[in-house]
Amino acid sequence: TPSFATGPQLGDVTGGNFIYMEATPIWSPAGNNGQMTLNSECIDISALACPELTFWYNLTENPNWLGYMGSLEVAVNGTQVWSYGPGLNTSSCSNGWCLAVVDLSAFATSTNITVEFVGTYGGGFEGDMAIDEVCIAEYGCTDPIACNYNPAAIEDNGSCNYQSSSSIDLTLGTWSYLYDNDCDNMGYSLYSILFDTTGSGLFNGLYPINSWSLCNDVFTMIYNGMLWTGTVTNGYITGLHP
Repeated sequence: TPSFATGPQLGDVTGGNFIYMEATPIWSPAGNNGQMTLNSECIDISALACPELTFWYNLTENPNWLGYMGSLEVAVNGTQVWSYGPGLNTSSCSNGWCLAVVDLSAFATSTNITVEFVGTYGGGFEGDMAIDEVCIAEYGCTDPIACNYNPAAIEDNGSCNYQSSSSIDLTLGTWSYLYDNDCDNMGYSLYSILFDTTGSGLFNGLYPINSWSLCNDVFTMIYNGMLWTGTVTNGYITGLHP
């Protein structure tokens, strides 16, 4: 933005344009102790089972004049769903741009929603704020091997569940793997497998497991680029080596 060291200083997120609130009083109504609002058109999200609003925001403050950044709030149909303030998680930030992810599941059946961004003046020209790449879409688990895989999701939201409705818990302890190479019930090889809650693990304590799941006592594992399958019977998983 035109004001030095406040707002975006290193470009935008998408490589195109962004929208910002100018806090300099002579240039902006917001600079007169007011607010600026940005309203979306009416949006039908009834087809989305797990809708989420995502956008990038930039509220970079001039390090020499801290304390002049105002507030940024987001409302859906008049209900506040997100706000910027002290202690906000900024782990997903790059070059001053931070990613906000807002759960809109409370509005999942709505055929008509309006999203409103409200920027409030913080007391000085050093409070320029901007947003970019605003999107409402289906979010969920995008890992096909997970129990709650959502094929309609366009982006993973960290909700993948790799164990569901099963009679054993693979994340407890280390499991033994008996391998009958000739399928003749003679001469087994013994290995260890460690499964973790994120759907990964270690084979024989050294080799990473790409992914695994245990859904309704049906076991699936991708290891070394190969698909392993099995079922739970009497506390054991039996199946075929690929």
